[in-house]
Amino acid sequence: MKEFAVAAARTEAEGENADEPVGEFTLAGQEFRAYLPSTGQISVLIASQGLGQNLRDIHNLLRKLMLDDGYSRLVGLLNDNVIGIGMLYGGDELNDTGILDYLIELRSGRPTTSSNGSSPSPASGGKRSTGRVRGATSVPSTSLSTAS
Repeated sequence: MKEFAVAAARTEAEGENADEPVGEFTLAGQEFRAYLPSTGQISVLIASQGLGQNLRDIHNLLRKLMLDDGYSRLVGLLNDNVIGIGMLYGGDELNDTGILDYLIELRSGRPTTSSNGSSPSPASGGKRSTGRVRGATSVPSTSLSTAS
């Protein structure tokens, strides 16, 4: 029988691991620190969106990632209606992304920016991207194609 090895789990008694990456952000005048989510945690969060369990998984993940009393302060901001649920994940009317989006971007090493709605214009001039050049003796066909 195959036995899979797993890394030792971090326990609350161990405290913060200096090797584990941490993200920092401010919200409503408060400073927060959180571990960056693992690829496994990110995949569970994304998969939960289609299972109707997204809100529960957002809170579970934030509870695991937030350092110090960060999670309880976030819940307090939610309860006091200072922030909405979109601030936790997905963004809201004032922010393009939420806290988890930001932490995921930090983990990936590629922070995203909002698209301006248009793609860059192709370069003018130069060789065509296909590299095909019509031969000197080639003549386009004038017959109608037959569809079957």
